[in-house]
Amino acid sequence: MDGTQPQAMQRDHATREELRRRLAAVEQRKGLKVLAASDPGMLLGGERGAESFVSARFIFVRPIEEYLTLFPSDETEQVEASLACEAVGWDLKKVVIATLNGNPNPIDWVRCRPQVHGHPQFPDALLGFAQEFGDPVRTAQIYLKQLERHRQRFDGRPLKIVPEKLLMLLKPALSLRWYSQNKLHGFPPADLKGLLEEVFVRPVLRAEMEELVTGHYKGTLPEQLEVPKPILELLLQELEAGPALKSRSKRPFTPTIMKEADRFFLKWAVQNRSASKGG
Repeated sequence: MDGTQPQAMQRDHATREELRRRLAAVEQRKGLKVLAASDPGMLLGGERGAESFVSARFIFVRPIEEYLTLFPSDETEQVEASLACEAVGWDLKKVVIATLNGNPNPIDWVRCRPQVHGHPQFPDALLGFAQEFGDPVRTAQIYLKQLERHRQRFDGRPLKIVPEKLLMLLKPALSLRWYSQNKLHGFPPADLKGLLEEVFVRPVLRAEMEELVTGHYKGTLPEQLEVPKPILELLLQELEAGPALKSRSKRPFTPTIMKEADRFFLKWAVQNRSASKGG
């Protein structure tokens, strides 16, 4: 085992404990309830380097009375746990709407392990809601947009890029490949390791991606690196398949779906009210 790994694990544990305390303090001070909280950066490969900055994400619900006003509170909250960690939270209302619109972020957050803080039943509840009422076509199209933002980089010239950005581009590219193999059904794995296990790619491409992930978490990668040709080909192939994906019909927002979204939201909002009274 690398000598930095025990140090990184101890630091991660201390950071999670500090973040948990800060989130609990915000709950007490503002009367909100944290339903889930995690470190999505872990989804890029697992163990963090000892000096990694942690940008956590959490989902919260406010007292139900705060949703019955013409001037609602902000849909986001920010918590600075330490110089090495911050946390950004989304209101449950924002999460439900984003999930129906295909945004994969909240679903990834609740699938990240370990959860730092929250309600133990909420991650599975949100995932079940997304599986029943979400739209894989919308989600796949969002992944495509993430790649298209960097299309101008992929013009055939040698491309140098910050390793973290390349890892972030692998997630949408592999997710699109997963959707292609699974005929746009379900949700692709949230983490790169899971995607690499489930997506069929050439051995040379798999080796390049695994080397990239390993190098990132061992801290052996340069500040910038040239994108390996097999990875560049993967990115270009998914971009070239974009027009066919864009032509796919999205699932309409039917009255039934909107009713179920209201029901899901109110269930967790009322739970927060009951918990507050009980306290």
